[in-house]
Amino acid sequence: MSTTIPPAPPPGPTAAAIQARLHPADGGPPLAEDAAIPIPSNASFEDVLRSLNPLHHLPGVGSLYRAATGETVLPAIAVIGATILGGPIAGLVTAGLSVLREASPPPVSPAMAARRYAGTPHA
Repeated sequence: MSTTIPPAPPPGPTAAAIQARLHPADGGPPLAEDAAIPIPSNASFEDVLRSLNPLHHLPGVGSLYRAATGETVLPAIAVIGATILGGPIAGLVTAGLSVLREASPPPVSPAMAARRYAGTPHA
């Protein structure tokens, strides 16, 4: 009894990879073979510059500064800044806190809660 093994597909990009290069999802021009597919991001150049402010990355001071100014820091830059200024433990703690912040729902302000429960009867 003879068993035939199908031939292996030729090495190279898949049809989906070729299609992604010819028609990028962002509507941009086709990419060359040696070009990387861009990673979507909501960060602007100003966001990155604002995140480089050293006051954001000082342990304790950064939280107070962000609460007072309302500014935010990109999670990746927060981890890098905490690691540089506070060492590897601070970097790990900041990475964990960033994951928790991204995974948790946004906070509800008292005004939003009042609007949400305005018509609810109280027991």
